[in-house]
Amino acid sequence: MTLHEATLVVSGIVTGGRPGAILNNQPYLIGEHFKGLTLHRVDADTAYLRKDRFLLACPVSKRELRLRIP
Repeated sequence: MTLHEATLVVSGIVTGGRPGAILNNQPYLIGEHFKGLTLHRVDADTAYLRKDRFLLACPVSKRELRLRIP
């Protein structure tokens, strides 16, 4: 399996009628794609990204996350 690396900063969550998240300083709505992952859902402080059977819980933080994506 080939993996590619991506970096991610979840800087905010948007709730309400059109929920989404701010990923790497760009807004994404539920269902939109980010570097091969789909923004699956959001909670008050977490964005959930899905790829096939994998679900990543990414907390809101100033810290950069390093992802290895299949």
